[in-house]
Parts: sequence; C-alpha cells; structure tokens
Amino acid sequence: MSNTNARKLIVGFMVLGMLSACSKGMNAGGGSSSSSGNSGQSTPGGGTGGSNPSTPIQNVDMKGFVDGGTYDRTQTFDFNTTTGMMSITVPLGFDSSILIGNASISQLPGVTFSTKLASDGTTQLVVSIPASYFLRGVNTLPAGALPDGSPLPAMPSATLPMVAFSLNPNSSNKAYLYVGVNAVGIYVQSNLLSCGSSPVCGNITVPVKNQTKTKILGFLTLVMGKGSSPGGFFVSMILPSDIAAILDDYFSIHP
Repeated sequence: MSNTNARKLIVGFMVLGMLSACSKGMNAGGGSSSSSGNSGQSTPGGGTGGSNPSTPIQNVDMKGFVDGGTYDRTQTFDFNTTTGMMSITVPLGFDSSILIGNASISQLPGVTFSTKLASDGTTQLVVSIPASYFLRGVNTLPAGALPDGSPLPAMPSATLPMVAFSLNPNSSNKAYLYVGVNAVGIYVQSNLLSCGSSPVCGNITVPVKNQTKTKILGFLTLVMGKGSSPGGFFVSMILPSDIAAILDDYFSIHP
C-alpha cells in the first residue's frame, strides 16, 4: 500500500470515529457538532450542576475529557490548584513527524511543552501554561488566525494573540499557541488530516467535558487540510464564567 493510500485510510478511520460522536456525544450535556468554523457551538459551561463562585478552589472540576469520537475519554485538561498551572493535551494520532522531547516558549515565560507517546502508541503534545496568562490575557503577542487565515474554530474570537513553535526542525509543520482572556487554543499542523482534492471537506468538532459531564470546558477540532495544505489538531479551552470567577478571586489573593 502506498503512503498516500495509507494516509487516506488513517484519515478515513479518524473521521468515521469522530462522526460517530455526532449522534452520541454531541447532544449529551449540551454538546454540539460542527462541519466547519464556529457555527452551532454550544456555550462552554452549559449544563447543570458544577461549581459556583462560592465553591472552594479545591473543588473546581477542571479535568477535561474528550466526549465522543476517535479520541473519546482522552484527558485533555488538567489544572493544578496549588501551582496554578493548566496542562492542555493535544492528541496527534500516529504522526511520526512529531519528535519526542520538551522545551519552553521564550515569548511566554513559564510556558513549557513536551511531546510524548500515549499508552496506545499515539503521539500527544502537552502544553503547561500559568493561569495568569489566560486569566489576564496577553498583550505582548500579535493576533493571529489559523495558518491559512481561517478563523479559530470553537473559540470566542476569530483571532487571538499567538506564538508559533516547532516540534521538529526538519518539518515545515508547526504548533501554534493562542491565548485570550479565559480562553486558550493550541493548533498542531499535521499531514494526516487532509481532504486532498475531494470537493467535500469540513472540520469535525467534539466537546471536552469535565469529569461529571456537567460542563463543556472546550472542544477538540480536526481541521481538514485542502489540496496540498496540511490540516491539524485544534484544542480549545474556554473557561466557564463561574470557574473563571473562582480562579480569578483565588489567584488575586494567592498570586
């Protein structure tokens, strides 16, 4: 089997897996599906129960898991209430172009990233970011959209302050970190996600929910490349307003 056919087969399985969530995972707990862009997204934080501004910081449920599709139950968010660090994991499938290692982002002191192999042999990117960046926002970086100029999927704004970094010096594909107030997005380009010359091509989005599945904390979007352009994996974290208020109050007192 040629590399091209193998890649198409992999993409086919991934797309079918994500599409299976449309009837199961999209409507549960206020989730939604989208074929492209930001239309039809549920408001993060939708659902019943969960935290409120009087809830102690230790009880904030910010462990997020993909709800449906190929990466169902993959943990995507984890917040350390002691250090104030948010870890965001981007599942990257079997992308051999991603090198395993770790580094920091000089433009954002305190932000680090690492790549690792999951237990199933797939690759993951983990970015750790201090809460101060997404609680206050960043004004030292230029605003950007996706590399092809498309608006950021499943995010509150089409563009946000952005920094690009490389996961492999021998690859033209890059990773991008977007930081806004109460919102973080991470996009990793991948040749695995491509529609090629197919006239039917659209993004696929599934929600990321807390452990009790009562709140939507963000989304995982498979951004499909068109023609020779690569697609990519996009994880968006959008803090529900009640959780944002708790974190803001706590870290204002305990910087």
